[in-house]
Amino acid sequence: MSNMNDRVIKKGKKIIIAVAGPKGSGKTSLCNNLKKYYGGDVHSFASELKDIVQKAFELPSAYIYGDKKEDSLPSRIKGEIPMTSKYYRRILIDMERRLKSIGLIDFDWRKIAVNLYGNPVFTSGRNILQWVGTNLMHKVYKDFHCVMLNSKFKNPGIYYIDDLRFESEHEYLINNAPGNYEYYSMVIRGRNEVEDDKIEHISEAEWRRCSNIEVVNNDTIVKFYDRGKKFFNAFADNALNDVDFPSFEEKTNEKKSEESKKDEKKKDSDKSKETSVITAPSAGGEDVSNDEEKSIEKDNGIQNKNDEKKGWKSVLGRLTKD
Repeated sequence: MSNMNDRVIKKGKKIIIAVAGPKGSGKTSLCNNLKKYYGGDVHSFASELKDIVQKAFELPSAYIYGDKKEDSLPSRIKGEIPMTSKYYRRILIDMERRLKSIGLIDFDWRKIAVNLYGNPVFTSGRNILQWVGTNLMHKVYKDFHCVMLNSKFKNPGIYYIDDLRFESEHEYLINNAPGNYEYYSMVIRGRNEVEDDKIEHISEAEWRRCSNIEVVNNDTIVKFYDRGKKFFNAFADNALNDVDFPSFEEKTNEKKSEESKKDEKKKDSDKSKETSVITAPSAGGEDVSNDEEKSIEKDNGIQNKNDEKKGWKSVLGRLTKD
């Protein structure tokens, strides 16, 4: 057990760690394990959606939270539900009430032309959540679930998000982080992944683009949790020591730049080998060119000390060696 959350609170910081991945990959399990070990609170983007849908459709909790999420729905809401029905009116009224509770008064449910959104056909609790979240809520108030979740990050501490699915959610957290909190994300790979052409809903398609940090979950639960903890420790270390992690774009550009420099050095080295006549004795008695000697020194870390002082390179390098 760690006192990490206490350290974060003492420093007056907020750390947000969002976990992405396909359904059933271990997102909630990993977040709960990190909470158990380091402290903090677990939240979900979909918590408001689930609560609103359950109340609007008057569904037993098992259809939303429990073991009946994929089961056939009660006959009164099974099949096509006209957008003029009481269910959608309840949803929009509840959305307005919740937005006003956090000081947002720019949403008026009476101005929503619900007839433009078609008459959906529902088959399961999960199906209702997907349709209402993506086809209704997201269209009438794009950042509804984001602003509602963001309102919960009031006090210093560690917050885990166990259902990062959309790029828009990821971008919202990035854009709101400066001056508010330290934001990091990771994706779970290796379990329950579905090929692109077999994905049934957009909520199961965009998670791959929500982080460049991958936590593999393809063997034991202990190893899976340990991998998550390694990344958490790196995140916390950077946040508490005010060291910046580069964004996905920055890291991608950095990688391309490094690869380009390696190619240029290789070309220069090959050219030097052909023309250079200056040699120096090696430890084994063989002659090595100056360029080769410099390359050996670089491999031994002599010229890279400054790169290893702080930041992404040292952290990620340390993690990927394990």
